[in-house]
Amino acid sequence: MKTLDFTRDLKKVVAMMQVDQILALVSRWFGIAPQQPQQPLSDQEKNQFSDLVFNSHAGYVSLLDAEGPRKILEGLDVKDFYEPSRLRILVSSISGFASVTQAQTFPELHAFYEKVRSLQKLEALHHSRGYLVRRWGTGGLWGWWLLI
Repeated sequence: MKTLDFTRDLKKVVAMMQVDQILALVSRWFGIAPQQPQQPLSDQEKNQFSDLVFNSHAGYVSLLDAEGPRKILEGLDVKDFYEPSRLRILVSSISGFASVTQAQTFPELHAFYEKVRSLQKLEALHHSRGYLVRRWGTGGLWGWWLLI
């Protein structure tokens, strides 16, 4: 896979799987100090989480149709995280929690968060380490290449 194609496919994976939105929501839950009084987990947050997980799964399924994103997802074993039983447990548990503390101590949420976060980190690392260089192309045209 060419570097530029990989970069483009990785950005597509992160966007279609709603990685940034999932991390923003769950990071808020993890950022609340456990010693604070039991902060309730609102129905709005529960619904938002469910929507994000379902939309992320839909993005994952649609990405499997394209060769580049599929190779990235297969290489990272993302399929394991979108098993129906795992998603059911994740969504139903979060929906049943009354407080943020319950979410903070839920191992499956931590595992999901870390898997999603690895996609974001990979994309950020790949983007920050890449740089553009000019190269003389065929026919006297200038081309741009992303190097890692």
